[in-house]
Amino acid sequence: MMRLKLSMITFNMLESHFSNDYGKKNGNGVAMPLGDDSLHMIHNEGALENYKETITKKFGDVMVLLQDRDEVWFNKVKIDDGVFQDYHRKYMQKAMSNRS
Repeated sequence: MMRLKLSMITFNMLESHFSNDYGKKNGNGVAMPLGDDSLHMIHNEGALENYKETITKKFGDVMVLLQDRDEVWFNKVKIDDGVFQDYHRKYMQKAMSNRS
């Protein structure tokens, strides 16, 4: 597991850390959370830069956990930031209340 600021993450780092997710076998890339219960798939450097810009504008330079050993594809990247987590929690509460 790696914990670092979003601004420090490079596409080469993701390819290296998640080599099984970028290999010929899988080729899907890595899913990174957006805070609203959706994910942004990182397939190339442009997608990563777009993601970093979106998250930084909304939450700042957040801490990111890269968990390469997690078997579940959507759990491999977590944002370790109180503002981001609070936003996600409130979003989910609102979404659940709208279902009632």
